[in-house]
Amino acid sequence: QPLHVDELTAGLLRLHAERMQVVAREQHTRDRFTELHPEVPVTAVAALPGDVHDLDGLRAIGDRLATGSAPAPAGAA
Repeated sequence: QPLHVDELTAGLLRLHAERMQVVAREQHTRDRFTELHPEVPVTAVAALPGDVHDLDGLRAIGDRLATGSAPAPAGAA
């Protein structure tokens, strides 16, 4: 049985609200850490599309840290 548009919309709004709560908690954690440890340098990099669980993922994070940007996709000119 297909979802009614209102049910789908409500579900998406709940998902968005949950994600925004996670973002707020993560920001609070970062703010508290930098407040307690101002001597520790902190930076941010763009997220990868999936979990980092292998050397290729760690290399991609390292590239982003070193260059400040994401590397070109494989095969790009």
